Amino acid sequence: MRITLALIAAASLAFVFARSPEERTITDPATITSAHNADARPVPIDDLFFSRGITGASWSPDGKNIVFSTNLTGRFNLWKVSASGGFPVQLAVAEDRQVSPMWSPDGKWIAWQQDRGGNEAYDIYVEPAAGGAPINITNTADVSETGARFSPDSSRMAIGWKPTKAPTTDIGIIDLSTKAVRISRTRRIRRVPGAPSRGRATAARSSPIARTPTARSARSIAST
Repeated sequence: MRITLALIAAASLAFVFARSPEERTITDPATITSAHNADARPVPIDDLFFSRGITGASWSPDGKNIVFSTNLTGRFNLWKVSASGGFPVQLAVAEDRQVSPMWSPDGKWIAWQQDRGGNEAYDIYVEPAAGGAPINITNTADVSETGARFSPDSSRMAIGWKPTKAPTTDIGIIDLSTKAVRISRTRRIRRVPGAPSRGRATAARSSPIARTPTARSARSIAST
C-alpha cells in the first residue's frame, strides 16, 4: 500500500514540475470511461426552447428582494423575487436584452443595460424599485454604456463608456439629477528625457461629454 501511494505521489510531482508540455504524459482517451445510463435518450429540439437562464442577481439594500435577468418568457428581461421565496414578478418588458441589473444603495432605483436588436450597443436604463416606467438615461445609438454602478449616495453612476467604433472603453460618470455624463479618458504621459521606459503609461483625464459628438443627445435627454 505504501509503495503504491509513493508511486502515485511521484507521478503527481513529475506532472506538476514538468518543465514543458512535451514532458507531460498524454492521457490515452481509451482509458477514460464514464457511467452508462441505460435510460438516456437524445434531447428533442423542442426541449431546448424550454431551457431557461438566470444572470446578474442583485440584492435590495434591505435584503428583502432580489432583482435579476432571466429569459423565463423567451427574452432576457428584468424580474424581481422575494428573498424568502415565491414566484418572480416581471419588472420590465422588451424585445431587447435587459441584463446586469443593479439596485441603488437608497433602494429607490433599479438600473440595467439594454441593447437594440442584439447590436450590443447598450444604453443604461433606470426604473423606480416600487414600480413605474423605465427611463433611458443615456439613449446614445453610437455609444455603448455598460456596467452601471451607483455611488454610495445614489446620486451618480459610474459606467463603461465606449463609442461603437472605438477600440477601448472609458469610464463615464452620470449625474442622475441632470443625466449629464463626464468621461474620464486616458492619454500618454510625456516622458522626461533620459527617464527609463517601463512600457506604455497612461493617465486619467476628465472631460465633459459636452465636448464630444454625443453631447447634443445627452443634453436633449437632460431636458426631457
